[in-house]
Amino acid sequence: MKNLFFCVTAALLLLSCDRDETTIPTVDTPLLPTTMTISTSDISRKMNFEYEGDKLKKISYESLGVPYAVNYEYTGDLITKVNISDLEGNTVENLQYSGGKLVATTTTTVEKSGDYTATTNLTYSYNSDGTVGFKKTYSYKRKVDTAPSSSYSSEGLYTLKNGQVVKIVEKNNTYGSTYTTIRTYDTKNGVFKNVRGFAAGALGFEEFIAASLSVTHNNYSTISNISDYSSNDSGNTFTYEYNANDYPVKITDSYKENNQTQEVTTYTVTYNK
Repeated sequence: MKNLFFCVTAALLLLSCDRDETTIPTVDTPLLPTTMTISTSDISRKMNFEYEGDKLKKISYESLGVPYAVNYEYTGDLITKVNISDLEGNTVENLQYSGGKLVATTTTTVEKSGDYTATTNLTYSYNSDGTVGFKKTYSYKRKVDTAPSSSYSSEGLYTLKNGQVVKIVEKNNTYGSTYTTIRTYDTKNGVFKNVRGFAAGALGFEEFIAASLSVTHNNYSTISNISDYSSNDSGNTFTYEYNANDYPVKITDSYKENNQTQEVTTYTVTYNK
């Protein structure tokens, strides 16, 4: 009986030691931007980023005393809704996917007074050569009968390399003009590289943040804009300061028209670690 007691006691002690040594696995949150200060010669504003894990939930900032908020909604790992709001109204973008690929976006802007409404619809088609075709319709209306309304349609092609847009050609079907954008990239880590859903929805952010900063795994080096209806070509040149992990902590964006610098924008970025 005594031997049985010691055996049971020893077994319980072993179980207790096993439990004590068991560690609860932790989720390692990747490196993510938490603040970004954007400065020009006229204004400076600080953006704050809020996350759940590596999912971006909200960007908030003030510009000239006006508060702005950008809220992101996910379905699984995909961003399916972006809501941008300020004192004057709000813009909502809905993103649709098929098989993990973005196939359509609908963006609606409504002025707070209700006087102004603008809608942009985009559909995407994926080609065997890796390019992505798109078709766009845009319209805006005002409630006042005498106020002008407008609409146009366009179509074009994204050329991608290593999953990043290197060329955009867009032809305006209404006005007959063609606009071309060419991008080059560095080889370092992009600011938003680790934000879940940004890579899959990248084409849907062309109207928003991707027009200024890359949302994929590398950063813009240059952007060139060429139109067949104007000789006033424009573009951006970017220079960077990186941290020890090769993520940008300072970005200088020089915008030029006809080789003349028009504006310099500086982005200062902090990360969660």
